[in-house]
Amino acid sequence: MFCVSKEYILTFHVSLIMKSLNKKLNKIRTNSYKSTDFIIADAKDGEMGGGAQAPGPKKGKNSSYKSYTAYLQAMREMVESRLVDVMLMSVYSAEILFHEGCFSKSPVTAAVRLNDTTDIWGLRGSNYNSFPSKNVRTASLERVKEIADLGLYSITFSNNVEKDVASLQGLKDFQVEELAGKPALHVVLKYFDGKPVIGTVRRVSKPSLRIYRGSGDLPTVRGGLGVAIVSTSQGVMTDRAARKAGVGGEVICEIF
Repeated sequence: MFCVSKEYILTFHVSLIMKSLNKKLNKIRTNSYKSTDFIIADAKDGEMGGGAQAPGPKKGKNSSYKSYTAYLQAMREMVESRLVDVMLMSVYSAEILFHEGCFSKSPVTAAVRLNDTTDIWGLRGSNYNSFPSKNVRTASLERVKEIADLGLYSITFSNNVEKDVASLQGLKDFQVEELAGKPALHVVLKYFDGKPVIGTVRRVSKPSLRIYRGSGDLPTVRGGLGVAIVSTSQGVMTDRAARKAGVGGEVICEIF
């Protein structure tokens, strides 16, 4: 499931056909949607977490997996069927299908995974999910914007302040890069158990107006249900950690 959190004017690609995703979003915005206008996405980015096993086992054979070629063909067939609104892929897969013109005359929107989290790495014999998740990003925005204008940015919270703050710092760095290059991207947030992991990220301090607060004046977001990210003399931390450390600083953003 997806929640569109930001939208930018599309400037890089001119579609030859109206995308079903845009049609449905327009209906939702104008309150003219029907019960059949829900958005359907097919996630075919499994190789980023599952490696060679992502395409799944061959029928009737437990010791052999389908090839990546078959995985790509499954994407082509799903796009051709027009049964989904969004096809989520790795950048590598998206590049191949983009250069084939797979989406140019299709109502299906191409989307790419903009980052990854180590807890989903399910390679054979691995135990990554037993450790606090770390944010990893190998996709370049300059490269992504040439092939897709929709992307998924994922964060897994681990109830570990240092690791979670680092993940949120990764999101902030991504947003800074995003704004600096002004790429045309729809950024989507990941859902967990039917609810968005992050509902809102609100920028507080801006280059034109820096916002600084002392330790006693740091904002409490949504009665403590949210967090403020503060850049202090001791590093970037949450408002709670800053109060505990007795330090103030620049309030970068609020997340809830």
